[in-house]
Amino acid sequence: MGNSPNRKGFTVHETLKKQLLVYQKDHKYKSPSFTKFIEELLEDVIRRDRVVKDIFPNFSEISFDENVLTIKDDLDTDLLIQITLKNKKLYCSVDKSARCDHIDFALSLPAVGKLGIKPEYDENIEHDGVKVKKALIKSK
Repeated sequence: MGNSPNRKGFTVHETLKKQLLVYQKDHKYKSPSFTKFIEELLEDVIRRDRVVKDIFPNFSEISFDENVLTIKDDLDTDLLIQITLKNKKLYCSVDKSARCDHIDFALSLPAVGKLGIKPEYDENIEHDGVKVKKALIKSK
């Protein structure tokens, strides 16, 4: 890493480093060093966050408790949307649906991603040069 004034060092716990090395291998990052891999990974996280903010500029997460995610639509200051998880499916309180923009936004959040919900996807979509997929939640 050297003593370049443009670089700052940081430390990660050994357990996290092991997880990152597995992630690096599983996702086929071809970085020449662990430091470069971390830089690329963080750049990807920032890029994905920007894409989500570009696609859903008016939505923000308010809270996530148990099986209920509350989001806010900034276009309507009084509107709070509850996304409920039941039987591994998300349901929107406003649209009375399992397929809407609120559900797509919910699926973009890391906390919801950890729940292991497997949406089906529409064709690849490109947004600002980044390939993304639009989730399609199929109701039965």
